[in-house]
Amino acid sequence: MTTPTEPDIAPNPEPRDYPGFGRLGYFIGLIVVSVIGAMLSSGQRYGEPSLFPTIATLGGMTVLSFIRLQNIGKNPWLALVAVIPLFNFFFVFLPCLVCQEGYEEDKTLDNIGRVLSAVVVGFFLLIVLLVVWVVFTR
Repeated sequence: MTTPTEPDIAPNPEPRDYPGFGRLGYFIGLIVVSVIGAMLSSGQRYGEPSLFPTIATLGGMTVLSFIRLQNIGKNPWLALVAVIPLFNFFFVFLPCLVCQEGYEEDKTLDNIGRVLSAVVVGFFLLIVLLVVWVVFTR
């Protein structure tokens, strides 16, 4: 009599190591870059326009997004489209803020990501409604 053998099951692959920082690091980085940009622009004299604070802030946020997209598992060069409105929000900012490390492997959000996405999209819709209300009540 033969004994049943266990089926050959492929071992789980080694978990990939994603460089970069997580959601909290990205959020703190955005705050730091925004504060530095505000400090750079507050040193200007009235009437003397300068693009340096804007370019420095945009450059810092692009670098943060590049590193964070790499951590998620997405193509980090997607950060270069950060200058396109709405595309930036849905394809760069929102994933960088809500997706966990290695999101691209299984494409499912963890519980924290689900809550964060609901909060961020809720605030986005609230801002859109407020802008529409202000525009059409004048």
